[in-house]
Amino acid sequence: MEVRSSKKAILHFVEGEGNQEIYCKLVGCGIGQEGMDRLCSILETGAHLAEVDLSGNHLGNEGLRYLLEHLPKTQASCLIKISRNGISQDAVPHLVNVLTVYPNMAEVHVSLGSEEMLFFTLRREVNFQKIVRLNHCSFHGEQRARLIAELEKCTTLSDVTSTNNGMTLSNIEDLFRAMRKPTGTLRISIKEAWVENESIAVLLKLAAEGQGNITSITRNHTLWVVDQEFPPMVEQAESVVCRLRPNDLEARGVHFRTKLIEKCRQLQALNCSQVEFTDAEAEIVSDALLDFPALKKLEYAFSGLFCG
Repeated sequence: MEVRSSKKAILHFVEGEGNQEIYCKLVGCGIGQEGMDRLCSILETGAHLAEVDLSGNHLGNEGLRYLLEHLPKTQASCLIKISRNGISQDAVPHLVNVLTVYPNMAEVHVSLGSEEMLFFTLRREVNFQKIVRLNHCSFHGEQRARLIAELEKCTTLSDVTSTNNGMTLSNIEDLFRAMRKPTGTLRISIKEAWVENESIAVLLKLAAEGQGNITSITRNHTLWVVDQEFPPMVEQAESVVCRLRPNDLEARGVHFRTKLIEKCRQLQALNCSQVEFTDAEAEIVSDALLDFPALKKLEYAFSGLFCG
């Protein structure tokens, strides 16, 4: 069933019993918080729901909260669209919390830019990747702290992407320290204007704050991506012998610590193309590469690395 405004309804009929998927599209129908009780009681019983589109209504944060408390009870794999519903930044931490509480909640995508977009997915199957993608949310201080606290609770996340959300370097450091999982992989992608202007030394120090073993690092203009792997059991690895002692790094003005080298023992890919290294940074990174035994791919075009 598809309803677009109170004046237009479209019914789709499918012959046979092979296709049991149900699509419910109530777009621009003026649905507000007061209509959520009846709507959710119907939707949560739909075992074959494939898509629910409530875009262009008036749910607001309270309507979204009510929907999240009821709809995830469905046993179906389902895409939920709730764009253009007056959702604010305050609702985003609650969305992340639902990822933690409901095992079948798989993905959350939020963009609060000029074109508000919000959708999430439910999965019937097990062993899927949990993903959070947040764009142009313009969080302020308290909202950033709440968001990081909720992300820390969700130890099943595999992919976290934050794009132009007003996250500061300090916020991202807190995020890297907070996020962990019992086993598996975790990708953290940060896109902010300050990334392009930050020194590679500061960004490497940021990566070292992560809780897992670093397997890939990418710097591309305003984008900073770090892949981590969390082994099933944390083994007591032998200390890595680094040819540069901590006081050597401090003396040269490069402040990332030897724990970066310890965490990069599983580093397989390093992309630092178009990164402007200072002479000291280039020398330190070049020497440190010898301590990355698993490194298979290195991209450094137009970076000044190995030019001396």
